[in-house]
Amino acid sequence: MKKPISKTSKSDSQKKLAPEVREALDSYHLEMQKYVDTLQKRSDEDIKRYIGSLTEEYQGRTSAVAEQFSGLNEKIDTIKETLDEHGRILEMHTEMIGTLMEDVSVLKEDVAVLKDDVSVLKEDVAVLKDDVSVLKEDVAVLKDDVSEIKDELKNKADKTEVIHLSRRVSVLERNV
Repeated sequence: MKKPISKTSKSDSQKKLAPEVREALDSYHLEMQKYVDTLQKRSDEDIKRYIGSLTEEYQGRTSAVAEQFSGLNEKIDTIKETLDEHGRILEMHTEMIGTLMEDVSVLKEDVAVLKDDVSVLKEDVAVLKDDVSVLKEDVAVLKDDVSEIKDELKNKADKTEVIHLSRRVSVLERNV
């Protein structure tokens, strides 16, 4: 590695040089300075162009992101409106379910009462069945009695005949 030459040492070394060498070095130094300035200007222009293109690309991408963000905001707003509507519907359904639960509770109580009533009715029907069977037996007995009476009545003379016969007998008795 070379040691950098400080300004003082440079000027000391330049003082020791011959005037021709110094002049050649100075002209070389000026040419080099112009060349470096030219390179720096070109480099500055290249950097400016590069930064300009980066800026354009960044702005383009930023615009695209902004458009997408705007679209996403619209979608989010639409989704929020939908969710709000669903929330209102859910609230209505919750109220309906609460009403239905109350109605079901009342229906359960009514069904319990009806079950009790049906069991009482079953007991009453069983008693009625027993009463009907007793009545059937009584009717059967009555039928038998009625048929016996009918038979006896058939065997007995008719009352009008008996009255008529008794008058004839009384007339015959007087005559005799």
